[in-house]
Amino acid sequence: MKLWVFGDSYSIGSSFKHENLWHYDENWIDIVAGNLSIDQANIENFSQFGVSNDYIFKTVIENYNNFSKDDCVIIQLTGPNRKWFFPNDPSLSNFVSMREGNHPKQIQTALDYYVRHLQNDQLDDIQYTAYVYSIQYMMLVKPGIKFLVVPGFADYPGVTGNLTEHVCDAEFSSSEVLSKFYKKTGWDPRLNHMTMDNHRVLASKVADYFETNQPIDLTTGFKSNIYT
Repeated sequence: MKLWVFGDSYSIGSSFKHENLWHYDENWIDIVAGNLSIDQANIENFSQFGVSNDYIFKTVIENYNNFSKDDCVIIQLTGPNRKWFFPNDPSLSNFVSMREGNHPKQIQTALDYYVRHLQNDQLDDIQYTAYVYSIQYMMLVKPGIKFLVVPGFADYPGVTGNLTEHVCDAEFSSSEVLSKFYKKTGWDPRLNHMTMDNHRVLASKVADYFETNQPIDLTTGFKSNIYT
């Protein structure tokens, strides 16, 4: 029995360390594995920072035939407006939120023009919906696999809320405090964009889903207004 994880920075494993930011011994994924009696060696985590749903879906279909009966699969979807424009560096898909200097000048100019002239929210929503239906079809084809989709930014059928609005951002008492926090830190020092207390809450909800099929509600139970 394995735990498979696909997603963006909300699902990065605790093995990722940063000298000046975090040294977590575990995160919500580790806790889920422990609750389900899955050994750490049987966690297959393909999450990466800043990736798009295009890339997340690619990693899912590349591993789809390796899923075995009773495996648990977490697919954490990201923001619909991210685009996998750079084949060799999928972590640059979140270009809308990146600071200047992440790209050469010509590439940055092209991205600015894309956002200004080509970016289409309706098309992004259509593509997101297409991924949703594709994943639901995967679930039907492999009924012996336990699938869970966790929405990072948008909605997903059967799940209430999302990780950004109801967990990550809700840890701040206001949008002004959130803005000052990121301005001061530059890079979010919270592994997976949440404090350890909320890792435990999320892990409990995910484990309950896999064990009892309890629907995921991301709008309740989490600690909020931590940063004031």
